[in-house]
Amino acid sequence: MEKQQLEMQKDDAYQVYQNDDNLFKVVGLKTYEDDLSVYEDMLTDFGIMNSEGKVRCAVKILVLKHPLVSSRYFKCVLIGTWVDTDVDIDDEVQVFGKFNPQHAAILIQNAFDMTHSIFTNHFIIVEPTMLLNPTLITSSYPCHRRAILSGYFGGREDVSLSMTKG
Repeated sequence: MEKQQLEMQKDDAYQVYQNDDNLFKVVGLKTYEDDLSVYEDMLTDFGIMNSEGKVRCAVKILVLKHPLVSSRYFKCVLIGTWVDTDVDIDDEVQVFGKFNPQHAAILIQNAFDMTHSIFTNHFIIVEPTMLLNPTLITSSYPCHRRAILSGYFGGREDVSLSMTKG
């Protein structure tokens, strides 16, 4: 076992395998609609592809490049609701979780275990350096009262402070 670990330490990707979070640049993107035969071994090991080469669920594969590792590409396999993650080539993503050294890949899925640390659950953050105003975030959710309030007060010009405070 120690010999295998020493061999891994010689690999320049060793640091990525040891960290729980890494920042990457997306350099490629494949979905279940594309030809995934090049990833057949990895998808089979993750239980996503059956022995006939058929994908059992929607999948999105991000091909990632780490800024400190020039010798290899990493893969982030998204399944479940993670497939809908809006990510494009040249985006930066921060990946939380341990990579599988055999495939240089990580599987991100819906499973979430509340009994353990957040770092036992794999997840990604797209564009982690982009800061958003909290007001912008909260205004993105629908307000069911907005339609009713605008119906009552939408066209009025005599809006007063007491009307605003309610």
